[in-house]
Amino acid sequence: MDEIFAKRIERVVEETFGTAERAPTARTRSRPAERLARPTSRRLRVAIGSDHRGQVLKRQIREYLVELGHTVVDCGVEEGKPGDYPDIALRVAGEVARRTCDFGIVIDAVGVGSAIAANKVRGIRAAAC
Repeated sequence: MDEIFAKRIERVVEETFGTAERAPTARTRSRPAERLARPTSRRLRVAIGSDHRGQVLKRQIREYLVELGHTVVDCGVEEGKPGDYPDIALRVAGEVARRTCDFGIVIDAVGVGSAIAANKVRGIRAAAC
């Protein structure tokens, strides 16, 4: 079960942030060769946070993003400590709104509450995925 979950995480992160060496996908294979040239992969700053229920997933995503060469800012709860999702969502949204990070990821049990809390920050558009 953990392997299946880890592969799903890896696939989502690769589709969202790319990989160090962009592997061609079914979508890019059908394009003409002259359209495949892309600039080198950009290194991103990603804010990530979770409530106490998402700490394991947060750690796995953080490690994977660091492997890809991105900078990760941990806004979440320390492992073993309880935390509330609105506080974490506001911290992550604040990092993105201040433009200290390019993207933000908030992990909690449901997701809708975090998106609502993050959307309270001016300039932020969050959605439950």
